[in-house]
Amino acid sequence: RLYYYTSGYPFLVSKLCKIIAEKILPQKADKSRWTLDDLEAAVQLLLKEENNTNFDSLIKNLENNQDLYNMVCRVLIDGEFIPFSPDAALTRLGRMYGIFKEVRGGVAIHNRIYEQRIYAYLIARRIEEKQPETVNYVGSQFIKDDDSLDMHQVLRKFQSFMKEQYSKRDKDFKE
Repeated sequence: RLYYYTSGYPFLVSKLCKIIAEKILPQKADKSRWTLDDLEAAVQLLLKEENNTNFDSLIKNLENNQDLYNMVCRVLIDGEFIPFSPDAALTRLGRMYGIFKEVRGGVAIHNRIYEQRIYAYLIARRIEEKQPETVNYVGSQFIKDDDSLDMHQVLRKFQSFMKEQYSKRDKDFKE
């Protein structure tokens, strides 16, 4: 499960272990055993962490390169498939910064922690810039009044998205 979140990224593996050892285990009755719940809690603490030089560097690299920022948006927010080529300049740059990896022939965010942290950053930035299309990504329309997930609304939105994708594909195919 540790690999599931980190893809083996050494800093993240060490950081999660440190959070579990120093923040989570001291609060438990059985301090000798880690559980999956401990790891899940550590991931949430890490994602909320401020003043993390690794995350600061990650975001700085996106802010300092608009083309890389745009490519990350295309992959992460738009869900676009970008073929992986180790010789492509932006792919190489993203790999150098630890942002990208190759998954099934395409460019993907290196690990789930980065994916969640970068996604939150991109959405917050779009909201700050008052980009109206961002409202649809924030997810508030998927939350019920009792703060639970409205799965029916999620599935309806997914169904609508898939119909749109198939329509585009069929249109492109006919042309």
